[in-house]
Amino acid sequence: MSKVFKRLLSCVGKVKISDLSEEWRGPVVNALDANEKANPLITKAEIMYYSPRKSSLIVLTFGRRGSKPHQSSTDPDDPEHVISIKLLKESGSRVCSIHVHQDGTFKQK
Repeated sequence: MSKVFKRLLSCVGKVKISDLSEEWRGPVVNALDANEKANPLITKAEIMYYSPRKSSLIVLTFGRRGSKPHQSSTDPDDPEHVISIKLLKESGSRVCSIHVHQDGTFKQK
């Protein structure tokens, strides 16, 4: 008899899944689940915050909450808005980043 273990990916940083608007939560959770299953090194996720003033992604700090869907700065040919997420090892080092689309698809970068 085999046992099934469900790993729980922990979100780090200031932006939590619950901070996302409802229509983005499902696609983000599904993308995180798929990446967690595909790569056992991934144990943490950091949802990035888009700062329109700087026109770049920054890690949300200083107590501001939530993440805003934005145009990809690294994939200018992508017409869809995305939520950017950094996928991390337990140590905190980056494994990869993903751009999650509202339709549930995602691109790894």
